[in-house]
Amino acid sequence: MIDRLSAADARFLSERIVEFNSSLVPFTQSPPFVPIAYGFKDGRGDRLGGITATVYCWKGLCIDVLWVSENYRGKGVGSELLRAVEDEAREMGCALAHLDTFDF
Repeated sequence: MIDRLSAADARFLSERIVEFNSSLVPFTQSPPFVPIAYGFKDGRGDRLGGITATVYCWKGLCIDVLWVSENYRGKGVGSELLRAVEDEAREMGCALAHLDTFDF
């Protein structure tokens, strides 16, 4: 029977695949998942952009979300956010990065 998973069940699946992966190729970092997040605000404190990422298991960087308010796009804010995450990941020993993108 196929059924919809609860959040707890989804976590259970994630934990099992992490166990399986580490049994085949031991992780080269501890803890195995390290979140990194940076944001951009204007002078009033309004959030105008941000980036979230994870350094995972074998010192790989995965960019999860990169968003910049429309008024600040094309002005280098996204590049600065990406640079901040990449610099921190490099300091942690990362040598690879990946992200998914799409275009409308």
